[in-house]
Amino acid sequence: IGSKVTEDNLENGKLEMDELTIVVNKMVDTIEDIYNISFGSNRQNLIEGLILHLRPAINRIKFNLNIKNPIYDQIINNYRDLYETTKLACMPLEQYIGKPIRSQEISYIALHFGAALKNIQKEAPSHKIVLVCATGLGTSKMLVSQIKNKYDIEITQITSIRGINQIKHDE
Repeated sequence: IGSKVTEDNLENGKLEMDELTIVVNKMVDTIEDIYNISFGSNRQNLIEGLILHLRPAINRIKFNLNIKNPIYDQIINNYRDLYETTKLACMPLEQYIGKPIRSQEISYIALHFGAALKNIQKEAPSHKIVLVCATGLGTSKMLVSQIKNKYDIEITQITSIRGINQIKHDE
């Protein structure tokens, strides 16, 4: 009932997997549309992870088996937007199963999306900047680590105020 497939029901399992793959792709599309992002090369890993999670989850939902996420309150308190977005993304899954999905289960699904969103942030910084510092390059080096920890950016160059005219605009 969890995620095992026997030889006798392999054909039915394949059909269900194909349908589930379509549903999961719709879910991922919804998240990409809402956040205006693309999971790119991580998309397939996200889909596979969701399918592995959802196969037993569908049985829990169908048979009204409750699951408790020990970090549910943290997800709701710290990642409410992600949780609500995941709830929207789960609508095709609810239609597929024919039953509503409980909040605890949605919170587990949100973890998959949250991890994938974090991977995108690590993969491609949203902005490239040149760090210009009037106090010297030593201070600039310290600022680099602080800025990188706080913002999703790539620092392409570090220069003093005197060296700014030597930087090409297109870089």
